[in-house]
Amino acid sequence: MIKRIYLVRHGKIHTGNEKRYLGITDLPLDQEGVMQAEFLKETLKDIPIDFVFTSPLRRCLQTAEILFGGSRHDFIQVKEFKEINLGLWENKPIETIKTNFPAAYEERGKNLLTFQPPEGESFGQLAERVLPAFDRIRNSYTGDIMIIGHAGVNRTILSEIQGISIDDFFLIRQPYGCVYELLWKEDSICQVKRLV
Repeated sequence: MIKRIYLVRHGKIHTGNEKRYLGITDLPLDQEGVMQAEFLKETLKDIPIDFVFTSPLRRCLQTAEILFGGSRHDFIQVKEFKEINLGLWENKPIETIKTNFPAAYEERGKNLLTFQPPEGESFGQLAERVLPAFDRIRNSYTGDIMIIGHAGVNRTILSEIQGISIDDFFLIRQPYGCVYELLWKEDSICQVKRLV
């Protein structure tokens, strides 16, 4: 039996003119993000999808609504697929954190697995909630599945499947609107392919 899961990152969101730490901050797609989702709709139109799972954050729900033309009630929202919680760093410019908390900023870069921003999650904790939810879906549903998630969530799944170390986590490309096809034959993963 062959099973396909399409792992999609939502379209672009507006973050101002500077890079920010954005995790659970619930922002909508910006105009470019809407266009990216419309491009995906056209690109993926011939791929049959039986089930759509999505993070409950607006940017993922909007992406799903554009792709499939439905309402958020047509999709299965999975709270475990929310992006990493960055606690008190949420929606703060990266340069601000780097300048005001240089030791913490450096520590996060050295210890992605265990470092937690104040009141936030580590990437290890993210994996502890994302991977069981992903395995539950993979093992409980038949047919072709789409999961619409976030960069951190998708990298967590892709790194686990491909045996990639947390140290190389950010080498997994996750631009806005990207799509990976995960293909299983029997119980063994046999292909990870980036489609978009």
